Amino acid sequence: MTATASRWALALLLVSATLAAEAAPTRGEIRVRLLERAAPTHVEIAGVDGTLSVRTVSGASLMDLPADTPLRLVRVGDELEVQTPTLTLRALGLRIQASAEISVTAQAPQRLEPRRYQGQLVLGPAPDTEEALMLVNTVDLEHYVACVVSREYGFDDLEGSKAQAVLARTYALRRPAAASAAYDLPDHTGAQVYEGTARLTRVAVQAAQATAGQILTYRGAPIEAVYFSSSGGHTVNNEDVWASAPVPYLRGRPDPYDALTSPHTSWTSRVNREALLQALSRTYRMQAEGFVVEERSADGRVKTIQVLGTRPRTVPANAFRLLISRQFGTDQLRSTFFEVRRAGGDYVFEGQGFGHGVGMSQYGALAQSQQGRSYTEILSFYFEGTRLTTLEGGSPLLATPAPPPAADVPVRRVTLTTPPSSPASPPPTDLPLQPATAEPAPPSTTVIVPAAPPPTDPPAPRKKKKKRRIGW
Repeated sequence: MTATASRWALALLLVSATLAAEAAPTRGEIRVRLLERAAPTHVEIAGVDGTLSVRTVSGASLMDLPADTPLRLVRVGDELEVQTPTLTLRALGLRIQASAEISVTAQAPQRLEPRRYQGQLVLGPAPDTEEALMLVNTVDLEHYVACVVSREYGFDDLEGSKAQAVLARTYALRRPAAASAAYDLPDHTGAQVYEGTARLTRVAVQAAQATAGQILTYRGAPIEAVYFSSSGGHTVNNEDVWASAPVPYLRGRPDPYDALTSPHTSWTSRVNREALLQALSRTYRMQAEGFVVEERSADGRVKTIQVLGTRPRTVPANAFRLLISRQFGTDQLRSTFFEVRRAGGDYVFEGQGFGHGVGMSQYGALAQSQQGRSYTEILSFYFEGTRLTTLEGGSPLLATPAPPPAADVPVRRVTLTTPPSSPASPPPTDLPLQPATAEPAPPSTTVIVPAAPPPTDPPAPRKKKKKRRIGW
């Protein structure tokens, strides 16, 4: 056996023998699966302005690479082939950390734009495919929140950004049921969009720092912190969009703020009839011949669609919207707040709003911020009856809670380590209290999110229309 082969075999033995299951995050950290939808088959990693430390998953040191020295990884069966300018080895998984940031360039199969991340990377074969790699970024929670605010909200107002930061943190700590033992959240729209530091903005960092450790709770548990782009003048009950029981704080309400800033108050789009019917046929395994707007919610949004054809079936309107978004682009059916008609070989959709419509409208939050309203007032408007709770000291991620109990219970005290560079600001102390029937709140850690009436009379809800056959 040659010296090179001996070195390769020794490296393989070392890496394979010291592997361990990925540990749970330490307090104040979150694990994010990167590029899940891209399913990368090759990645190139390098340290940015600092050394790149390469270790086994269990922590045994393998090598340190100078800044900008590439580390290339490709999947070979159930292993990783790792290449540096001077060494090739195989491993079941690796843990990588840089003294500054980590640059990740993926190929899936096209070469993707490089992204930069803080924290650690754990890499291994993706368990849900035979070809792709799985990359998991363990990162400080508050840095994650700032990155999400930059990407999901993106406006430059502070109070709206702070409201978004509280929701991003609450969503992350609640942990969706889809989380696995290896990670807590993916980085895409199935959860919250996280693209590392590339789009990180000053106001997003400021918002995360100003609200550090703050989450929204209802009866002691983190809420379903959902949000969307534009309400079109009215938010919607959660059960009118998703197959779920009514949630007390996710009630539809008139939203007069949204129209003050939103470019989506009125829109029109056209979708080719034959192409849409083909997409419906493939998705629902039938010969689709048209569709019926079957049911609307009280505010006028479409609630269900009946797809007509060989085997007619009723589908949620939001699923119909998402199908059109995937097949024809997100601008083609922006919300379920629409009317539709046939025009030659096209369907013409006319509507208002953008997104599912449950929870906080981001354009509405922007408008409220511009009118001088605080982030607590913004949150109270969209999530009535919730509490703003500050975490203390150091808490692991919270599991998805059970449904709220029938009676009020005391607020659960949970904790979180705050990094020294971003101390948690104290919760407001001058907010009015709710009536005595509300659940008690420790004065130093929990505040009541105040109720806030809309500035103008709400628009009248649309009248329900009879079913109309479309597409014959």
